Amino acid sequence: MPFLIKIKEKFNLKTYQNKSSSDISNLHEAYEILGIDKSASIEEIETAKKINLAKEFILKEKKIRGK
Repeated sequence: MPFLIKIKEKFNLKTYQNKSSSDISNLHEAYEILGIDKSASIEEIETAKKINLAKEFILKEKKIRGK
């Protein structure tokens, strides 16, 4: 759970809420968007990716249900 708190603290929703994967300009920015640093383990990177997948799933469901 501390990892998720770290992501929350680093992530600035206003900065990235409208970005798509094609808007990522470099590796540094990709790490920043995921809220991890370059020394992150593979497990931390995969966890961050899962958070993004969960977000996309929730957004898709909300659009289907019209909420």
